[in-house]
Amino acid sequence: MEASRASTILTALRTLLGAFCLTSPSLADKMFRLPVHRTHAPLWRYFGIRDVVLAALLGTSKSAEERRRILLAGVINDSFDALISALAMLQGDLDLASNASLVVGPVIFVALGLAALGKNAGVVRKAI
Repeated sequence: MEASRASTILTALRTLLGAFCLTSPSLADKMFRLPVHRTHAPLWRYFGIRDVVLAALLGTSKSAEERRRILLAGVINDSFDALISALAMLQGDLDLASNASLVVGPVIFVALGLAALGKNAGVVRKAI
């Protein structure tokens, strides 16, 4: 996938998902197959605002270096989201259906982030 196209798709997805989680935390529980509970609302909103901010930064970036740093921050965040969800499944804190939805999304975002980094994706490999 072309780097600029991946970046555009990633910006749109982050904006949509972030806004959804900010405005509809109980629906986010349902979408991710978690029990609806009012204590989840702040957590979904934290997640939502992070994605909206990353999308806004990416969409308004002025230079290739700035864009690379924002994409790298997103790849790191999404990688940890997937890792934390996988660990929760291994510890028995999430069932397979919930965990699958909480791992697949971040993995897709990591893949889009790496595609958007394009030739700069080697920076991620060097950092790891």
